[in-house]
Amino acid sequence: MILLGIGSRIHHLEHGKGVITNVSSKQYWVTFIEKGMETIDIADDFEVIERLEGDVDTVSYFDVESSLVKILEKWS
Repeated sequence: MILLGIGSRIHHLEHGKGVITNVSSKQYWVTFIEKGMETIDIADDFEVIERLEGDVDTVSYFDVESSLVKILEKWS
């Protein structure tokens, strides 16, 4: 399976058309035209309208922030 890059456009049966705005190891964060931002599983069923490949950062800002908070709590 090839991961879709940020900016890829998809059509999801339930949520409609959207653009991938973030990628984690298990989910795509997609901003849909009709429903706003939703997360969907990478293995979910959807149609790829435009595939953008390239460097995909599989660590989200939330993961980095959570790790930093744990480190700071440990050392304070």
